[in-house]
Amino acid sequence: MVYALPYFCAINIRDYLLDLQYILIFIAITLRVMMKSIKKLNIGCGTKKLEGYINCDIDPAVNPDKVCSIEKLPFPDNSIDEVHLSAILEHVDLFKAIGEVNRVCKDGAIVEIWMPHWSNFSTWTHLEHKRGGSYFMFDKDKMHQYEFDFAVVEKKLQFFGYKYDKNENNFLKKMNPIKRHVLLFFDWLCNKYPHSFERLWCYWVGGAEGVYFKLKVVKHPKLAKGKRKRARKSRK
Repeated sequence: MVYALPYFCAINIRDYLLDLQYILIFIAITLRVMMKSIKKLNIGCGTKKLEGYINCDIDPAVNPDKVCSIEKLPFPDNSIDEVHLSAILEHVDLFKAIGEVNRVCKDGAIVEIWMPHWSNFSTWTHLEHKRGGSYFMFDKDKMHQYEFDFAVVEKKLQFFGYKYDKNENNFLKKMNPIKRHVLLFFDWLCNKYPHSFERLWCYWVGGAEGVYFKLKVVKHPKLAKGKRKRARKSRK
């Protein structure tokens, strides 16, 4: 009996490992199916395609996955889990664009936005720019006026660089240490005191490069119902 124990233990361990293997295979298949069901849009992608996203652009020359305008997205209501908008909202009708993004997004979907800040001179030297972004543009006290709603998860003034560029800080490493620390200081300071920055001293330091938002879509049944009624009236 003593000699048989290692044999039975080996059988039990082998069965356990087989069961564990089947469990891991099931988990992997489930995760793959779930990931495929998650829809993410990169709107206004240009040449910067993102893996795992449906890359959309109005220009067919950049070879996007979908050729479309942000003001008229070819996706059904409440079908998108995440949207990426980098340097696009300054070019389009803001209300139409945000309204379309809100329409196609599910309740709780995440929308990430980067746009140039209004205090930067380069925002207004670009002939196609219609506006710049503000740190306070998506504040809750303003959302009740519109037919869409977002909860601000994160927002940040960017004194330099792009939020979505993974190499945004590489140029800082090559910069003079004094200049680098000055830039980092002002980046911290404008986010510490955003109200006084936008109201008073932004022009004294050349303005911020851009502003970043991470928003969560909030769907209100009453707003959706009212929007459907207006849509039916407009069709008549």
